[in-house]
Amino acid sequence: MTTGRQEDVLSSGEPDLVVRRGSLTLPQVVGLGVLALAQFFDWASFLVLVSRHGLAAEANPIVVRIAQTAGIPGLTLAKVATVGFAALLMFLIAPKRRKLAYGLLVFGIAAGMVGGLSNVASL
Repeated sequence: MTTGRQEDVLSSGEPDLVVRRGSLTLPQVVGLGVLALAQFFDWASFLVLVSRHGLAAEANPIVVRIAQTAGIPGLTLAKVATVGFAALLMFLIAPKRRKLAYGLLVFGIAAGMVGGLSNVASL
């Protein structure tokens, strides 16, 4: 039944329901895409907010501190690293704890949307 790759058969025991370690499912790919879009929305709306009203208009003190110390390039790098870290965690956790992995994605998406919507509301 194995193809040389490490495989886990789901509890139903059906051979066509196989989870392969190291591969992403369609829901995971969609979730990662939505995560990236939500975080991009937060980042882009932050840039508009800061260009119109200055850094004092940002409500998140962590974002303000990063922007003050590392500037917009540092903040952009931090945002990309955060999305990458969340994606890596999801990828590593999903084979054994699928609900936790999806919960991580939902949390990251919600954080990006809340951040972006608060930025838009402040415009």
